Amino acid sequence: MSVVFGWYSFKVKSYSVDELELKKEEWGNVTFEVRQKVFHLFWLPFFPIGKSYALRKNGELYELPEYIISRIKGGDKIKTPWYSFFIPVVLIVGLTGFALFMSISKYYMNRERFKEREALYEVGLNEVQNNIENLLPGAYLRIKDLKNLYNREITFLKVVEKKDDAYGFLVVKTKTPNYSQKKIYFEEVLSDTITYTVKELKKAICADYELIEDREPYGFNFFGDNILYIIDRIEYFDSPIIYGGIERYFWRTDREEEFYYSSSQRGGRDNRSWLLTFDLQNFGAPANLVKIENISHDIEWIDSLPMRFNSYEYEKDIPIQGMTKTDLSDTIFKSRLTFRDSLDKEYDFVIEADRFHFKITRD
Repeated sequence: MSVVFGWYSFKVKSYSVDELELKKEEWGNVTFEVRQKVFHLFWLPFFPIGKSYALRKNGELYELPEYIISRIKGGDKIKTPWYSFFIPVVLIVGLTGFALFMSISKYYMNRERFKEREALYEVGLNEVQNNIENLLPGAYLRIKDLKNLYNREITFLKVVEKKDDAYGFLVVKTKTPNYSQKKIYFEEVLSDTITYTVKELKKAICADYELIEDREPYGFNFFGDNILYIIDRIEYFDSPIIYGGIERYFWRTDREEEFYYSSSQRGGRDNRSWLLTFDLQNFGAPANLVKIENISHDIEWIDSLPMRFNSYEYEKDIPIQGMTKTDLSDTIFKSRLTFRDSLDKEYDFVIEADRFHFKITRD
């Protein structure tokens, strides 16, 4: 397509014979025009290139004598119309509008993301608030410095004893796995037990998620180093901790609670079934999956049991599979998974699927 460009003019203002105090009998029924010349692209004004003056008679334009032009120029100052810059104005308005639209969209997107993260954070917060007075030996309290929220080195207070309204803790640290085959290793950094009361622990519970987003100092000074810490999770790493395939998000303050499962269709139209695959991870002690029983809906679980779930390795999932003849758009079920550790202690988890998502929780 060729580019159409050049220049043309359009009327800005016109004068009658009387307005210019000229003799009617000499000029007759004519008008005098001030015209704006513009450079155009595809007939749209780009920028002005001066003014011209013309006589309009019987629909035709003719040149004006210089003394008439001088008389017109000596009158009111005629401004260049804004639409002489039509293309630049449209571009500026369009870019400004687009920037404003993006700014508003970003605001609402950030607000929705904030609400999602806040909802996820409240899952852990509720667990901390509901269990802080009844912690069992072996509980790990994850503590965070809000100014350094996503530090790879993670600090835990491990409960070793409880006396009245106080707990005895060991300070334990680990690092976020960051490459394939990396496992979780806990290291005790203090051999002596330190004691905190329930009242002191409650000072480290942050119920205002906005403080976390803004990295505002908040919490309790556990170690006398002028650093305030919050408690954002309670974990029992000495038992299996089964989650969906959440990659590194297990270590975030806000944690995913729902996960996608994959499916593949088997058989023909009259005998269709679906193979469902759920990717799981064990963030706690090694254990064997020894039993799967359906609570609601019939899923045919096809894995050979027992199935080994070792401690977490970086982004390494453990799939379990089941068959169903129910169309995926209607697939809603609940099943119980039973794990057994090396001490023959059993732990139950409930896996619930709603169409294309699932979640797994400790029973």
